[in-house]
Amino acid sequence: MALTSVAFLSSCSFYNYRKGQLGRKFRHAGLKEEIISLENGDINCWHGGSGIPFVMVHGFGGDAMFNWYEQMDSFPKDYYLVTPDLVYFGASTSKKDEYSIDFQAKTIIQLMDRLGIKKFHLMGISYGGMISLKIATDFPERVLKLVIVDSPGTVATKEDEQKILDMFGAKSSAEIFVPDTPKDLPRLMNIAYYKTPLVNRFGIWLCKKDVYKKMFASHSEEKKKLLEHMGEDVFKEFKSNIHVPHETLIVWGRHDTLFPPDIAFKLKKILDNNARVEIIEETAHAPNMEKPKEFNRLIMEFLGSEVKD
Repeated sequence: MALTSVAFLSSCSFYNYRKGQLGRKFRHAGLKEEIISLENGDINCWHGGSGIPFVMVHGFGGDAMFNWYEQMDSFPKDYYLVTPDLVYFGASTSKKDEYSIDFQAKTIIQLMDRLGIKKFHLMGISYGGMISLKIATDFPERVLKLVIVDSPGTVATKEDEQKILDMFGAKSSAEIFVPDTPKDLPRLMNIAYYKTPLVNRFGIWLCKKDVYKKMFASHSEEKKKLLEHMGEDVFKEFKSNIHVPHETLIVWGRHDTLFPPDIAFKLKKILDNNARVEIIEETAHAPNMEKPKEFNRLIMEFLGSEVKD
C-alpha cells in the first residue's frame, strides 16, 4: 500500500488519488453523488444514509467530499446525510451574478425542497457556519438542531478581519484564501491543521501544481467575489443579539489562529437560545478532520444518537 501511494504521489496525481479514495468512502457509507439543477444553479451533492436528515455545509476553499470524509464512518448510520458543494465550489456552478451568504443559504433551501426534505439538523464549518446561521435565522421552521464549527457567525468585526490580514501580511482575504500560485498552499494547510497529516504535507509538497489546478484554480474570480460579499455580510458592527430558536452546539479548535476560541464564547453570548461551547484540544480550524472520533462523538451525543465505541 505504501509503495502504491508513493507511486501515485510521484506521478503527481495526488488530488485524483485522494478524490478516488474519498469517493469510495462516501459510496461505501451509502451516499450517492449527483448534480441537481435548481433555480440558483447546478449543485453537486452527496446524499444518503438513514434516519433524520442532517445537512452538512463545508467551509471556504474545499468541497463536501474533502471537508466531511472523516464523518462518513459515523453519521450515515443514524442520519440521512446531505452534503452539497456550495455554489462555485467542487462541481457546483451558477449562471446568476450572485455571491452573498444569503444566496448560498437560499440555494441550500432550494436543494432541500427538491429532495423533499422539510426539516433537518444543520451543521456548518467556517464559511459554511455563516451560511448555516443565516439559514437558521431566515428559515427557523426548517431547522431542528444547529451545529456551528469554528465560524464567527455574525460576531466578527472589521477589527477581527484586519487581525487576520495582518497575521498573514495580506491586503485582502482573497490573497489568503484564493491563492494565485501553488506556493501558497502550505499556508492554507497550516491554517486548517494544528498538526498537518504527513500524507497531506507530503502530497502538497510534491504535487502543488496538480492540487492547485484541480482544487483552487477553478472559479477563482467567483470565489474572490464571494469573499468580498462575505466581508460585507459578516465583518460589520458587533451584534448584541441573534434570535435562533434552535438548540445550538458551538464546536471550536483550541489552536484556531483564524478565528480564536474567544469568538466562540462571543457567539454563544449573543445567541438567543441555550447554546453551549465545546473546545477540542490540539486542533486548529478543522477539528472535524484532526480529531474526528472526538468530534463525531460530540455531534452525535448532541443530536441524540447512541454512541458506540
